Amino acid sequence: MQGVQIGNVEVLPLLDTGLLMNLDYFFPEHAAEARAEYPDLLDERQLMRVAVTCFLVRSDGKTILVDTGLGNRRRP
Repeated sequence: MQGVQIGNVEVLPLLDTGLLMNLDYFFPEHAAEARAEYPDLLDERQLMRVAVTCFLVRSDGKTILVDTGLGNRRRP
């Protein structure tokens, strides 16, 4: 994945994990339509690979990690 420069801010995507998504589970009302429209995004089992990312932001000598929090459900 490639980053972008916005003014003096550098944004770099970081791969957190990869998932295999069952379209029937996540989008039951639109799964057939999605499979027909995007067949190249599916593997031989009809699962779609999904990247879960976070972002590293650098500006003015500071570094910030931006994570949207999709992680482990079993948090305190």
